[in-house]
Order: sequence, then structure tokens, then C-alpha cells
Amino acid sequence: MVMEIDQIKLTGRIKWAKVHEPVLAHKSRDKYQYEFDFEVTEEVYKKLLDKGMYSGTKLRDNCDGEHNFKYMKFRRPVKSASGADIPPLLVVSSNPRVPFTDAIGNYSKVNVAIDIIHIPDGGSVIRPSAIQVVELVEYNSEVTKNPFDDGKSESANSFDDKPEEQQDLPF
Repeated sequence: MVMEIDQIKLTGRIKWAKVHEPVLAHKSRDKYQYEFDFEVTEEVYKKLLDKGMYSGTKLRDNCDGEHNFKYMKFRRPVKSASGADIPPLLVVSSNPRVPFTDAIGNYSKVNVAIDIIHIPDGGSVIRPSAIQVVELVEYNSEVTKNPFDDGKSESANSFDDKPEEQQDLPF
């Protein structure tokens, strides 16, 4: 089965980039993927729809108040539907011959190469293949700090110090 692949290149801002190590897919126990949120204009969204993107794909509003733009979540699985390995997402610096291995902070400016894989039986798969970091915003781990960790607890999984009537409370 021969599949036709188109590639488009987009420029925009990235958020919640999990691009160096795959993460467990949402609502899955065994499927891993690379994923990130990416700024998408209405024009680019319509272009992706014209290229065969599933029409139910959501264009979401960034709601942090400081940066106003629409975005989509892009995913690259580590295995195909048939179980074959898919090469990892390529992440490079502004020099495309130099790999980029640091964490990418929210709102970094990047170029993204998107593969549009046309399935012979109909439909298309939209999958990122590469990211080029153009303007890095330093990753800030404080943004994703665990709000329940006061730094004083010795074990986050222990209920031994709580009175018995509190041991089945979630917090």
C-alpha cells in the first residue's frame, strides 16, 4: 500500500512541549506519543482541513491572558496502527544540522514540519515530523510545580502521619 505524503511548514509559538521523550497518550494505558500545543491561525486551520485533516479537530483559545492566540494539539505516536515503530520527532536548533536537546519553554517560537499522510481508503493523518527552535523561551519548572508539595513532606505516598479518620481522604 503506497501512501502519498504532503509536507507543510508552519511557524508559530509552542506550549507544553513533550518532544524529547514520549509520554503516555491521554486515556491510554499503553500508547505513547510526542505531543505539543502549537499556535495556528484560522487560515492555517482551513488549509489543514483542505488537506484532509479530520473536521472534528478542535482549534482552541489560549486562555492565559498574556498571550492571545488559537492553538491545536499535535501528536506523533511512537507506533503506527499496525504496530510498526515510527521514528521519533526530530528536534533541531536554529541551525538545522544541530540537534536541540534542552527543554522548550512555553511560547518559544518554532518552525514545525507537518506530514499529511493520505490514506488510500480515504482520509488523512496529520503528524508532526520535525521542530526547529527559532527563539527559545527558557523552560520554567515553577509553572508546573506540584501545588500540593510543600517541600517538607518526606513521602508523598504515605498516610502514616495522618489520624485514622483522615487516611482515606485524597489530600
